[in-house]
Amino acid sequence: MKKTLRDIFFVLTVFVASRLFVAFGIFLGRKFFFFAPAFRDKFLESAWWESLARWDAEFFIDIVVNGYHYLPDGNKHNIDFFPVYPFLIKIIGYIWNASPVIIGIALSNAFFLMALFLLHRYSKKYHHDSDPDLATVLMAFFPFGVFFSSIYNESLFLFLCLSSFYLFREGKMTAAVCALFLTGLTRLAGLFVVAAMGLSYFSSGFLRFHKDASGTRGQEVLKPIFWVLFSASGFLLFLAYQQLSFGHWDAFIRGQEAFHRHPIGSFSALLSEMNLDPFNIMNIIPTGAVLGTSIIFLFSKEYRLYSLWGLLVVLVPLSTGTFISMTRFSMVYFPLVIYGSSLLKKMPLLRDITTMTWASTLIVFTALFVRVYFLG
Repeated sequence: MKKTLRDIFFVLTVFVASRLFVAFGIFLGRKFFFFAPAFRDKFLESAWWESLARWDAEFFIDIVVNGYHYLPDGNKHNIDFFPVYPFLIKIIGYIWNASPVIIGIALSNAFFLMALFLLHRYSKKYHHDSDPDLATVLMAFFPFGVFFSSIYNESLFLFLCLSSFYLFREGKMTAAVCALFLTGLTRLAGLFVVAAMGLSYFSSGFLRFHKDASGTRGQEVLKPIFWVLFSASGFLLFLAYQQLSFGHWDAFIRGQEAFHRHPIGSFSALLSEMNLDPFNIMNIIPTGAVLGTSIIFLFSKEYRLYSLWGLLVVLVPLSTGTFISMTRFSMVYFPLVIYGSSLLKKMPLLRDITTMTWASTLIVFTALFVRVYFLG
């Protein structure tokens, strides 16, 4: 009981401390930061929390207020953003009479806190080589962690991913599949999680098939297939909605061209971003981190479960010819911080340097985000 209370207190402390760093970054961005605002007409709002409603936040709010819209005209439309997060904002809006901005920020922070609790428990129970405290700190102070408190679906997606893997390892497949169903309705990357977990589950089911001499062999093969199909059905429902509403099942893919993405397979276009521009470096570094760890995970029995997810998180977006948004794609790949904690706990000096660097850059990137610089 004492250990449980200690863990709860620790996670709460880390959460509050990291969000205070974000608040400090907002304060610096609004008052003192030396970079000029990227878009001055959107910079000075009446309330400080509106500084967290940047970029994609406008699309989520538009979905809440006006619903989905799409036209094949080459312009940006909100159909590119999946429905669970804005749906939750709208539902809570019926109960709590507040603006979508306030509800969205509150919702993101609530899911992030729950995700940190789950990350700590998951690391402690299933990764004995890791340092659960350090993994929690690394996630809380992730350099791009302003998105966890913004009107973005990063916090929700992180929570659903952790829930899926935790329930999967607990053997609670019905609950795990429900969580996977929601991940597919939250982000396209939810399909990558389904693929990774489905491969693991199907492999284990296939092994049982060969070991089982009873008459249930057919069920052992069909069960994994059923779980995978049901897990992916959330994503398929979103495609069906697009077909019925706009006549294009792939409307969200078509709309990506307006967000500077090329058709899938355009790896050669990445060469134009392989330079020393700070924005490109900001995206290339997390790309290398996720890709590198995913390859390492292939040769680790304890982490192999996450390898396919990490590879798809990197290779699918890169196939559209840009490193854009790899900052956000990397921050929800929680195996990165778990594995990082297992390495850094053996090197106290590097651990302290990493933690201080991440906390400092969290403030800087938050200030840039407030000043309407695009971080992903």
